[in-house]
Amino acid sequence: MRLVDRHIINRTHRYWQVCDELAFKSKNLYNLANYYCRQHFFRSSKSLDLTKLYHATKDSDAYRSLPTKVSKQIIKCLVATWRGYFQAIKEWSKHPGKFLGKPKIPKYKDKTKGRNVVIYSKESVYKAPLKDGICHLSMSDIKIPVVVETVIEVRIVPATSCYIIEVVYEKTLQPQIHSTSVAGIDLGIDRLVALSTNKPGVKPMLVNGKPLKSVNQLYNKRKAKYQSHLKGNRKTSRKIEALTYHRNRFVENYLHNTSKLVVNYLVTNNIGTVVIGKNENWKQCADIGKKNNQNFTQIPHSKLIQQITYKCQLAGIKVIETEESYTSKTSALDLELPCQQENYVGKRVKRGLFRSATGKVINADINGSICDNQKEIPRGFYCRGNSELCRERLYWLIQYQDKSSDRFSTVFFVRSHRSLDRRSHGEESALIRAAPLLAQLCEAQTPGSDRACAQRYN
Repeated sequence: MRLVDRHIINRTHRYWQVCDELAFKSKNLYNLANYYCRQHFFRSSKSLDLTKLYHATKDSDAYRSLPTKVSKQIIKCLVATWRGYFQAIKEWSKHPGKFLGKPKIPKYKDKTKGRNVVIYSKESVYKAPLKDGICHLSMSDIKIPVVVETVIEVRIVPATSCYIIEVVYEKTLQPQIHSTSVAGIDLGIDRLVALSTNKPGVKPMLVNGKPLKSVNQLYNKRKAKYQSHLKGNRKTSRKIEALTYHRNRFVENYLHNTSKLVVNYLVTNNIGTVVIGKNENWKQCADIGKKNNQNFTQIPHSKLIQQITYKCQLAGIKVIETEESYTSKTSALDLELPCQQENYVGKRVKRGLFRSATGKVINADINGSICDNQKEIPRGFYCRGNSELCRERLYWLIQYQDKSSDRFSTVFFVRSHRSLDRRSHGEESALIRAAPLLAQLCEAQTPGSDRACAQRYN
């Protein structure tokens, strides 16, 4: 599997100027090559092949300002983009419902502010320094520490107020875990991940999602404030870019910590398959109120699913995606099928609490994760040779039996010590702290609630 080692280059970094110049030159070549492609398309409604595009640009100053192999990679990427456009327009003509709109031809990048990705193939990376753990790009002063001796390619990617140097390398997959145990994952907002399994004796797991919610709320508030100060036709500023940069770093770090936490949980409990619930266009079709729509759409659940998927593949765990309609309404403890019913036997009595027909109480998010599991693997929670649910598995899923019984679930809090905005103080700063994962096991103490008390780290 191909993995990426990412290095953030800020404005104060010594490689910032070099990366900016390379990205600017890459933009010039991209626009020049795109001009030939667009003119050929307007004349013939066809794409310009790689050979003709290469001969049209090879003698230009934009092509010669970069290393030859780097310029070739830029041309190849543009040709692939046009090829993707024609494939998309062909698919759109047959099935327009798969798209949010009609695909458009590749546009030019801004003449002064535009930047384009720079790709160094493995032939453009010096081989000798790699043995010492240094990735040195040809015809440049950029030297990046790496942990591998074989590099497939290196990319300099423009981002919000920074550049990201991505080192692509290959990593061997672990053997497949041979286990009949299956886990189900339900994604949400306040509880980012709810995970349950059919393995007896394994408690369900909840991952707190409120830090992401708090960061997005503060980000929206401050972005609106900074936008109100913009004059003329300006759409952004240094403050907005810095705010977006810190917010994106926080979200990226939080999702990586969460996905790593989930995969470690699966590996520790020897679970071979995980089912994740996801609906088509669930962000575009969200209709849960103005505030809830904003909270839901700003959490990148698809990115979290991608991270869980590739980390599970590295660990030898099979990942299955399924649509999760009606999984929040049906009762998993009553063996109710997760589909549309005239009358549902269970009921969600309050936030985070679901009551079955027998009066048993279970966490609502865990109930959804069980239904996701049963939707893809209907007999996942049944005993062998029996049509009844295994009692041992059932009682491990009950949230509250009595005060002396074992607690229901484990709640993981991902906490941090870096703020979204370095100038923030007081309560706002406390709400948005984020950085390395400090997972503290917390157990619910009172019936009817999934809240947990976590030890603070200073």
